[in-house]
Amino acid sequence: MDLGKAIDLFLQNCRRKELSPHTLRAYEVDLQKFHDFNTAQNLSLQEISAEHIRNWVDLLYLAGLSASSRKRYLACLKVFCRWIEDEGIISSSPFNGLKLHIKVPKRLPRNIQQGELQLLFKALENIDASHGMARQTLKLALELLIATGLRISELCNIEIDDIDFSSGTIRVSGKGARERTVFILDEELRELLEFYLSRRKKIIVEVDNLLVTPMGRQATPDYIRRKLHLFTSEAGISKRLTPHMFRHSAATLLLENGVDIRFVQRLLGHASLSTTEIYTHVTESSLKAALKEGNVRKRLKSA
Repeated sequence: MDLGKAIDLFLQNCRRKELSPHTLRAYEVDLQKFHDFNTAQNLSLQEISAEHIRNWVDLLYLAGLSASSRKRYLACLKVFCRWIEDEGIISSSPFNGLKLHIKVPKRLPRNIQQGELQLLFKALENIDASHGMARQTLKLALELLIATGLRISELCNIEIDDIDFSSGTIRVSGKGARERTVFILDEELRELLEFYLSRRKKIIVEVDNLLVTPMGRQATPDYIRRKLHLFTSEAGISKRLTPHMFRHSAATLLLENGVDIRFVQRLLGHASLSTTEIYTHVTESSLKAALKEGNVRKRLKSA
């Protein structure tokens, strides 16, 4: 069996496992890049070795890919090789015994400054019943993102049946098909959700998803990103905001307001607490900035 056929079988298996469209696209792109490299080397599937994988990673480095991108490519290839080994397509994975560590520098999550959030949500208040479906969808999307810390893909995949108004909860299918619950506790947000559903009924809708376009189709992550970019420009915000920054901001604000990190972990759907702990560094950065601004010692000396 050649590498291209093995990749096709692997991707079919991923679809059967109902991996997210985002993960499937990433696997397909990453494995195609390795397939191109392998073709240039004129190697059969059985001839791929640990040394070839090292050479491939070196090539990615020379191509200018960041450490995080190289690590992602390597992780994808490792999953693929483990699967074809388990399926008996190859006798042994080239990763067996391979020690290859790519150090990724720690980056703090990019969140939205409180002043920018206040400016943005003040602009959102101006979106009323006179506005069209596109603006109504954006308004609800941003309100839900900051209130729940959802990933944009999770938000766009919410269906009407996932919402329970009696308990104020939304069922969410997250990474790795892990299901969790987020809460709509704010009364104004619940009213906004009910208003949106009433507007949604007035258009011809082709899908069960909560968030839809004016044409009645599912509002995709790219659709929300485009609408957000236009809206922030109109609101006078120069920084380019992304939906994921609302997730970071929600986590940071919750921690700064004293919410236990384990509750934040559960809300965000992190499998590991260490993933959530990165937001404590953001709050520490905020503390450092505040202390520098206050500078008690300098104030005492200048008094």
